[in-house]
Amino acid sequence: GIAGRVVRTTDGGLSWVQEARPTTRSLYSVSMGSNVAVLTGEEGTIFISTDEGVTWSQRGAGTASVLFGVSVSGTTAVGVGGRAPVVMSPNSGQGWGLTVIGDPQTLFFYGTSFASTTTGWAVGSYQPTGSIIIKSTQSGFVWTLQSAPTTNILMGVSFASIDTGTAVGFNGTIVHTTNGGADWTLQQSNTIRSLNAVSFVDPRTGIAVGDSGTILRTTTGGL
Repeated sequence: GIAGRVVRTTDGGLSWVQEARPTTRSLYSVSMGSNVAVLTGEEGTIFISTDEGVTWSQRGAGTASVLFGVSVSGTTAVGVGGRAPVVMSPNSGQGWGLTVIGDPQTLFFYGTSFASTTTGWAVGSYQPTGSIIIKSTQSGFVWTLQSAPTTNILMGVSFASIDTGTAVGFNGTIVHTTNGGADWTLQQSNTIRSLNAVSFVDPRTGIAVGDSGTILRTTTGGL
């Protein structure tokens, strides 16, 4: 969180302990894999932990842009952020590369989700179209554009499998795919609150959170 705050649980969230802050910079995302946990935040901040978040060590990818989202799957870790940066690590966060996609003045990424070590998605905002969805099948090193069915900015994305994923964003927007993003369809959220993050534990069960304490839950894949 703000000013480097890190809290940790070992009992499924029943209790939380504040850890020693690894940085004074604000942290915006965390993802835990089987081998490494990764934190990202402002000014290109990247921290990794190989002991389940007890201690953290800093890494760099050559960007000063804020990194709003990160996803770890196997040995692959990918972060995305403002002004179009994508940072990627193929070796459990030990070394990082950097690519900039499109025009940094018009393109922002806010969320990313990798369903495997090779395949993942990123979402955000793009000035001409409002929203953007991109997909990588090469561990974040190469990306292709997908067609979003909304102009609302997309803030978060979660893929429970290679085929099934959900993205959320401004004005209660929820979009869903069952074919790896070849087609995205709008779902009814019954809220106009902006949704900032989403997580699915399987293709049917997920939670989205947003402004004013909004929490949405589905056990039907968003139906």
